[in-house]
Amino acid sequence: MSIWQRLNRVFDALSNIELDEVSRYGAIGEEYAQSILSEDNCYTFINRIIPHPQKKTVFLEIDTIIYAEGNVFCVEIKNYKGKIYFPERYKTIEVEKKFLFWKYSTVESVFDGYDDSKIVKEKEGNYGEGVFYMEFSNPLKKTKYFIYHLKQYLSKFDSRFSHLYIIPIVGFSDTESDISAIHSVKNGMVYVSEIQEVIKYYRNEKFANSPSTWIVNGLKKIPSWDIILTRKNERLYGIIIDDEFKFKTIDGIQHGIPYNDIVSIFVDRTGLLSAYDEIKVLSADGKSNTFSCVDGQVNLDRFGEHQIHKLRNINQIRVGTGSLR
Repeated sequence: MSIWQRLNRVFDALSNIELDEVSRYGAIGEEYAQSILSEDNCYTFINRIIPHPQKKTVFLEIDTIIYAEGNVFCVEIKNYKGKIYFPERYKTIEVEKKFLFWKYSTVESVFDGYDDSKIVKEKEGNYGEGVFYMEFSNPLKKTKYFIYHLKQYLSKFDSRFSHLYIIPIVGFSDTESDISAIHSVKNGMVYVSEIQEVIKYYRNEKFANSPSTWIVNGLKKIPSWDIILTRKNERLYGIIIDDEFKFKTIDGIQHGIPYNDIVSIFVDRTGLLSAYDEIKVLSADGKSNTFSCVDGQVNLDRFGEHQIHKLRNINQIRVGTGSLR
């Protein structure tokens, strides 16, 4: 399966998710993300976050960052159902009118183009109860806002990012959205199936076949959500509150490993009534260590909700925010 076929599977998964933020963070299969990080000079980074510039504990997020064809693209996926268009804009002007022998001035509202800072979703009710209209901020504007702060964030690691041209794309559902009124490959307002077309439209011949190492290394530093995989196969996204992974081993020793040194933690329950769990800690340097653990927990901030998860109820912990610590 080619990189673009796999990407389309990822985008399809996103485009079928409703606009509930908490749910959509878990929409992408991590298996796909890991399998397409590097192929055919294309680097893909799924569900990336950066700290909000003014609000502590709040993050800006983007669905996908792609480095391909010599350019970096930030891709936002939307599943708006119905017709999508820019709202009309009007302005007030003064006009002179005549009635018999009298002239007088009056004020009229006249069409003044379209307001591309917003989009309107027009959708018929599911049961024939009429047409509904909803107005949203233009997601392309949000993506550009993310790009602006992403460049500032990455310039802390390499100043060249402050001048890097990053291209925004918004992909709408092929099956649910009618974007004929706002469709533009040049502007990056396209259907999900056309994202590859936008990337090829902006192909940079000079660097298309020779990705810059400094860009790849910088993009790898962009954090993602921390993930806890429970024994019930739940995938919980959020931010691990603690600075260290703390646990006690069977010999009674309390351990603390900084989360910024950890990529993943695997927990293997040796038996239903076992006295300990085997945990394997995979470090950022590629090394791994195994411990016999009798106690430990993870504190997760799940979008404002503080959750405590005991190690005995966890299969795996994936640390995505290590670069923020």
